Amino acid sequence: RFFRDLRVMIVGIIESMRPLFWCAVLLFMLMFCFSLVLLQVILDHFESATATSSTTAESLIDSQDDLLTRYGSLVKAVFTLYMCITGGIDWGEATTSLIGIDPVMGVLFAAYICFSVMCVLNVITCVFVDKANQFSKSDADMQAMEELINREKWMTNLREIFNSCESLHENGEIDFDEFEILIQDKKVQEFFKVMGLEVAPDNAMALFSMIDIESNGTVGLEEFVSGCSQFVGSARQLDIARVRHDFSELRQVVDECLEILKVNRAKETTANVAVVQNKRTTQILNAGSVVAPMGGSIA
Repeated sequence: RFFRDLRVMIVGIIESMRPLFWCAVLLFMLMFCFSLVLLQVILDHFESATATSSTTAESLIDSQDDLLTRYGSLVKAVFTLYMCITGGIDWGEATTSLIGIDPVMGVLFAAYICFSVMCVLNVITCVFVDKANQFSKSDADMQAMEELINREKWMTNLREIFNSCESLHENGEIDFDEFEILIQDKKVQEFFKVMGLEVAPDNAMALFSMIDIESNGTVGLEEFVSGCSQFVGSARQLDIARVRHDFSELRQVVDECLEILKVNRAKETTANVAVVQNKRTTQILNAGSVVAPMGGSIA
Protein backbone atom coordinates (compact mmCIF):
# COMPACT_ATOMS: atom_id res chain seq x y z
CA ARG A 1 0.00 0.00 0.00
CA PHE A 2 2.90 2.35 0.75
CA PHE A 3 4.25 2.12 -2.83
CA ARG A 4 0.80 2.32 -4.45
CA ASP A 5 1.25 5.82 -5.93
CA LEU A 6 4.76 5.00 -7.14
CA ARG A 7 3.46 1.88 -8.87
CA VAL A 8 0.73 3.87 -10.62
CA MET A 9 3.24 6.47 -11.87
CA ILE A 10 5.75 3.91 -13.17
CA VAL A 11 3.16 1.80 -14.96
CA GLY A 12 1.47 4.95 -16.27
CA ILE A 13 4.74 6.11 -17.80
CA ILE A 14 5.33 2.71 -19.37
CA GLU A 15 1.80 2.57 -20.79
CA SER A 16 2.14 6.11 -22.16
CA MET A 17 5.27 5.47 -24.21
CA ARG A 18 3.46 4.89 -27.51
CA PRO A 19 1.17 7.95 -27.25
CA LEU A 20 4.17 9.95 -26.04
CA PHE A 21 6.09 8.95 -29.16
CA TRP A 22 3.37 10.28 -31.46
CA CYS A 23 3.07 13.47 -29.40
CA ALA A 24 6.82 13.95 -29.79
CA VAL A 25 6.51 13.40 -33.54
CA LEU A 26 3.74 16.00 -33.72
CA LEU A 27 5.80 18.48 -31.71
CA PHE A 28 8.89 17.87 -33.86
CA MET A 29 6.90 18.39 -37.06
CA LEU A 30 5.60 21.68 -35.68
CA MET A 31 9.09 22.89 -34.72
CA PHE A 32 10.54 21.65 -38.02
CA CYS A 33 8.00 23.51 -40.16
CA PHE A 34 8.34 26.73 -38.18
CA SER A 35 12.14 26.46 -38.33
CA LEU A 36 11.96 26.30 -42.14
CA VAL A 37 9.91 29.48 -42.14
CA LEU A 38 12.40 31.22 -39.84
CA LEU A 39 15.41 30.12 -41.90
CA GLN A 40 13.80 31.28 -45.12
CA VAL A 41 13.01 34.70 -43.63
CA ILE A 42 16.53 35.06 -42.20
CA LEU A 43 18.11 33.98 -45.51
CA ASP A 44 16.05 36.52 -47.45
CA HIS A 45 17.05 39.17 -44.93
CA PHE A 46 20.75 38.40 -45.39
CA GLU A 47 20.46 38.42 -49.17
CA SER A 48 18.60 41.70 -49.25
CA ALA A 49 20.97 43.27 -46.70
CA THR A 50 24.03 42.15 -48.70
CA ALA A 51 22.59 43.47 -51.94
CA THR A 52 21.66 46.88 -50.56
CA SER A 53 24.65 47.34 -48.23
CA SER A 54 28.11 48.47 -49.24
CA THR A 55 29.63 46.34 -46.50
CA THR A 56 30.93 42.87 -47.12
CA ALA A 57 29.09 39.69 -46.20
CA GLU A 58 31.63 39.04 -43.42
CA SER A 59 30.84 42.31 -41.67
CA LEU A 60 27.11 41.65 -42.09
CA ILE A 61 27.50 38.23 -40.48
CA ASP A 62 29.39 39.79 -37.58
CA SER A 63 26.55 42.23 -36.98
CA GLN A 64 23.98 39.45 -37.00
CA ASP A 65 25.81 37.15 -34.57
CA ASP A 66 22.71 36.52 -32.46
CA LEU A 67 20.72 35.28 -35.44
CA LEU A 68 23.48 32.89 -36.45
CA THR A 69 23.88 31.62 -32.89
CA ARG A 70 20.20 30.75 -32.51
CA TYR A 71 19.10 30.13 -36.09
CA GLY A 72 22.34 29.45 -37.97
CA SER A 73 21.15 26.03 -39.14
CA LEU A 74 18.06 23.86 -39.12
CA VAL A 75 19.25 21.94 -36.07
CA LYS A 76 19.99 25.16 -34.15
CA ALA A 77 16.59 26.60 -35.05
CA VAL A 78 14.73 23.44 -33.93
CA PHE A 79 16.75 23.34 -30.70
CA THR A 80 16.02 27.02 -30.01
CA LEU A 81 12.31 26.50 -30.54
CA TYR A 82 12.39 23.47 -28.22
CA MET A 83 14.13 25.47 -25.46
CA CYS A 84 11.57 28.27 -25.82
CA ILE A 85 8.63 25.98 -24.93
CA THR A 86 10.45 23.96 -22.24
CA GLY A 87 11.96 26.80 -20.23
CA GLY A 88 15.51 26.50 -21.53
CA ILE A 89 15.52 30.14 -22.61
CA ASP A 90 13.07 33.00 -22.46
CA TRP A 91 11.19 33.17 -25.74
CA GLY A 92 11.16 36.97 -25.53
CA GLU A 93 14.96 36.99 -25.88
CA ALA A 94 14.76 34.60 -28.83
CA THR A 95 12.42 36.94 -30.70
CA THR A 96 14.44 40.15 -30.21
CA SER A 97 16.63 39.62 -33.28
CA LEU A 98 13.65 38.34 -35.31
CA ILE A 99 11.59 41.45 -34.58
CA GLY A 100 14.56 43.48 -35.83
CA ILE A 101 14.09 41.78 -39.19
CA ASP A 102 10.29 42.14 -39.33
CA PRO A 103 7.74 42.82 -36.53
CA VAL A 104 5.47 40.20 -38.09
CA MET A 105 7.98 37.54 -37.00
CA GLY A 106 7.29 38.45 -33.38
CA VAL A 107 3.58 37.82 -33.93
CA LEU A 108 4.27 34.46 -35.63
CA PHE A 109 6.64 33.44 -32.85
CA ALA A 110 4.02 34.31 -30.22
CA ALA A 111 1.46 32.22 -32.09
CA TYR A 112 3.91 29.28 -32.14
CA ILE A 113 4.45 29.56 -28.37
CA CYS A 114 0.72 29.80 -27.73
CA PHE A 115 -0.09 26.73 -29.84
CA SER A 116 2.80 24.64 -28.49
CA VAL A 117 2.40 25.41 -24.80
CA MET A 118 -1.38 25.72 -24.51
CA CYS A 119 -2.30 22.97 -26.95
CA VAL A 120 0.38 20.39 -27.68
CA LEU A 121 1.99 20.22 -24.23
CA ASN A 122 -1.41 20.11 -22.53
CA VAL A 123 -2.44 17.25 -24.80
CA ILE A 124 0.69 15.35 -23.77
CA THR A 125 -0.17 15.95 -20.11
CA CYS A 126 -3.72 14.73 -20.68
CA VAL A 127 -2.38 11.57 -22.32
CA PHE A 128 -0.29 10.78 -19.25
CA VAL A 129 -3.18 11.45 -16.87
CA ASP A 130 -5.65 9.42 -18.94
CA LYS A 131 -3.32 6.45 -19.16
CA ALA A 132 -2.73 6.53 -15.41
CA ASN A 133 -6.50 6.64 -14.78
CA GLN A 134 -7.14 3.77 -17.17
CA PHE A 135 -4.51 1.68 -15.46
CA SER A 136 -5.92 2.47 -12.02
CA LYS A 137 -9.40 1.37 -13.11
CA SER A 138 -8.35 -1.76 -14.99
CA ASP A 139 -5.71 -3.11 -12.63
CA ALA A 140 -7.16 -5.89 -10.44
CA ASP A 141 -4.68 -5.34 -7.62
CA MET A 142 -5.50 -1.64 -7.52
CA GLN A 143 -9.22 -2.35 -7.39
CA ALA A 144 -8.77 -4.86 -4.58
CA MET A 145 -6.63 -2.38 -2.66
CA GLU A 146 -9.14 0.43 -3.17
CA GLU A 147 -11.94 -1.85 -2.01
CA LEU A 148 -9.96 -2.78 1.10
CA ILE A 149 -9.17 0.85 1.92
CA ASN A 150 -12.77 1.94 1.40
CA ARG A 151 -14.07 -0.91 3.52
CA GLU A 152 -11.74 -0.03 6.37
CA LYS A 153 -12.90 3.58 6.11
CA TRP A 154 -16.55 2.50 6.27
CA MET A 155 -15.85 0.31 9.28
CA THR A 156 -14.12 3.15 11.13
CA ASN A 157 -16.96 5.58 10.39
CA LEU A 158 -19.57 3.06 11.50
CA ARG A 159 -17.78 2.49 14.80
CA GLU A 160 -17.57 6.23 15.37
CA ILE A 161 -21.30 6.61 14.66
CA PHE A 162 -22.21 3.81 17.04
CA ASN A 163 -19.95 5.08 19.82
CA SER A 164 -21.41 8.58 19.42
CA CYS A 165 -24.74 7.30 20.76
CA GLU A 166 -25.20 8.86 24.21
CA SER A 167 -27.67 6.23 25.48
CA LEU A 168 -25.63 3.04 25.20
CA HIS A 169 -26.61 0.26 27.58
CA GLU A 170 -24.16 -1.11 30.12
CA ASN A 171 -23.45 -4.08 27.83
CA GLY A 172 -22.63 -1.71 24.96
CA GLU A 173 -25.83 -2.30 22.99
CA ILE A 174 -28.71 -0.13 21.84
CA ASP A 175 -32.37 -0.95 21.26
CA PHE A 176 -34.76 0.44 18.68
CA ASP A 177 -35.58 3.59 20.65
CA GLU A 178 -31.91 4.58 20.91
CA PHE A 179 -31.39 3.66 17.26
CA GLU A 180 -34.29 5.88 16.21
CA ILE A 181 -32.75 8.77 18.13
CA LEU A 182 -29.35 8.05 16.58
CA ILE A 183 -30.56 8.22 12.96
CA GLN A 184 -32.16 11.61 13.55
CA ASP A 185 -28.65 13.10 13.56
CA LYS A 186 -27.98 14.93 10.27
CA LYS A 187 -24.42 13.59 10.05
CA VAL A 188 -25.66 10.03 10.43
CA GLN A 189 -28.28 10.57 7.73
CA GLU A 190 -25.67 12.02 5.37
CA PHE A 191 -23.38 9.07 6.02
CA PHE A 192 -26.10 6.55 5.24
CA LYS A 193 -27.05 8.56 2.16
CA VAL A 194 -23.49 8.14 0.87
CA MET A 195 -23.92 4.42 1.44
CA GLY A 196 -27.02 4.53 -0.77
CA LEU A 197 -29.63 4.44 2.00
CA GLU A 198 -32.32 7.03 2.63
CA VAL A 199 -32.66 6.85 6.41
CA ALA A 200 -35.78 8.42 7.89
CA PRO A 201 -37.95 7.80 10.98
CA ASP A 202 -40.61 6.06 8.87
CA ASN A 203 -38.19 3.34 7.69
CA ALA A 204 -36.13 3.11 10.88
CA MET A 205 -37.81 -0.12 11.97
CA ALA A 206 -37.06 -1.85 8.67
CA LEU A 207 -33.42 -0.77 8.82
CA PHE A 208 -33.09 -1.83 12.45
CA SER A 209 -34.56 -5.27 11.71
CA MET A 210 -32.00 -5.79 8.92
CA ILE A 211 -29.12 -4.70 11.16
CA ASP A 212 -30.37 -6.79 14.09
CA ILE A 213 -28.92 -10.05 12.79
CA GLU A 214 -29.59 -11.99 16.00
CA SER A 215 -33.21 -10.68 16.15
CA ASN A 216 -33.02 -10.08 19.92
CA GLY A 217 -34.19 -6.46 19.84
CA THR A 218 -30.76 -4.98 20.61
CA VAL A 219 -27.72 -4.22 18.47
CA GLY A 220 -24.09 -4.31 19.59
CA LEU A 221 -21.09 -2.64 18.01
CA GLU A 222 -19.93 -5.58 15.91
CA GLU A 223 -23.48 -6.46 14.96
CA PHE A 224 -24.10 -2.85 13.91
CA VAL A 225 -20.93 -2.74 11.82
CA SER A 226 -21.47 -6.12 10.14
CA GLY A 227 -25.16 -5.35 9.53
CA CYS A 228 -24.47 -1.98 7.91
CA SER A 229 -21.55 -3.31 5.86
CA GLN A 230 -23.96 -5.43 3.83
CA PHE A 231 -25.25 -2.22 2.22
CA VAL A 232 -21.83 -1.10 0.95
CA GLY A 233 -20.00 -1.83 -2.34
CA SER A 234 -19.53 -5.39 -3.53
CA ALA A 235 -21.16 -6.81 -0.38
CA ARG A 236 -24.48 -5.27 -1.46
CA GLN A 237 -24.08 -6.68 -4.97
CA LEU A 238 -23.27 -10.10 -3.52
CA ASP A 239 -26.42 -10.00 -1.39
CA ILE A 240 -28.51 -9.08 -4.43
CA ALA A 241 -27.00 -11.97 -6.39
CA ARG A 242 -27.66 -14.30 -3.47
CA VAL A 243 -31.30 -13.20 -3.26
CA ARG A 244 -31.72 -13.80 -6.99
CA HIS A 245 -30.17 -17.25 -6.66
CA ASP A 246 -32.39 -18.16 -3.68
CA PHE A 247 -35.46 -16.86 -5.53
CA SER A 248 -34.55 -18.98 -8.56
CA GLU A 249 -34.20 -22.09 -6.39
CA LEU A 250 -37.47 -21.31 -4.59
CA ARG A 251 -39.27 -20.89 -7.89
CA GLN A 252 -37.92 -24.24 -9.08
CA VAL A 253 -39.16 -25.92 -5.90
CA VAL A 254 -42.60 -24.31 -6.29
CA ASP A 255 -42.81 -25.51 -9.89
CA GLU A 256 -41.94 -29.04 -8.80
CA CYS A 257 -44.60 -28.90 -6.09
CA LEU A 258 -47.18 -27.72 -8.62
CA GLU A 259 -46.29 -30.61 -10.92
CA ILE A 260 -46.67 -33.06 -8.05
CA LEU A 261 -50.04 -31.54 -7.13
CA LYS A 262 -51.23 -31.84 -10.73
CA VAL A 263 -50.20 -35.50 -10.88
CA ASN A 264 -51.88 -36.27 -7.54
CA ARG A 265 -55.03 -34.43 -8.59
CA ALA A 266 -55.13 -36.40 -11.84
CA LYS A 267 -54.71 -39.65 -9.90
CA GLU A 268 -57.44 -38.65 -7.46
CA THR A 269 -59.76 -37.78 -10.34
CA THR A 270 -59.08 -41.15 -11.99
CA ALA A 271 -59.68 -42.98 -8.72
CA ASN A 272 -62.95 -41.10 -8.12
CA VAL A 273 -64.18 -41.98 -11.62
CA ALA A 274 -63.34 -45.65 -11.02
CA VAL A 275 -65.20 -45.62 -7.70
CA VAL A 276 -68.26 -44.07 -9.31
CA GLN A 277 -68.18 -46.63 -12.11
CA ASN A 278 -67.85 -49.45 -9.60
CA LYS A 279 -70.84 -48.12 -7.64
CA ARG A 280 -72.95 -47.94 -10.78
CA THR A 281 -71.94 -51.47 -11.79
CA THR A 282 -72.78 -52.77 -8.34
CA GLN A 283 -76.17 -51.04 -8.40
CA ILE A 284 -76.95 -52.49 -11.84
CA LEU A 285 -76.00 -55.98 -10.73
CA ASN A 286 -78.04 -55.67 -7.54
CA ALA A 287 -81.04 -54.45 -9.51
CA GLY A 288 -80.75 -57.41 -11.92
CA SER A 289 -80.57 -59.99 -9.13
CA VAL A 290 -83.72 -58.56 -7.59
CA VAL A 291 -85.70 -58.46 -10.84
CA ALA A 292 -84.85 -62.08 -11.84
CA PRO A 293 -86.60 -63.82 -8.88
CA MET A 294 -89.62 -61.65 -9.27
CA GLY A 295 -89.96 -62.61 -12.89
CA GLY A 296 -89.76 -66.37 -12.01
CA SER A 297 -92.60 -66.15 -9.51
CA ILE A 298 -94.88 -64.53 -12.05
CA ALA A 299 -94.31 -67.34 -14.51
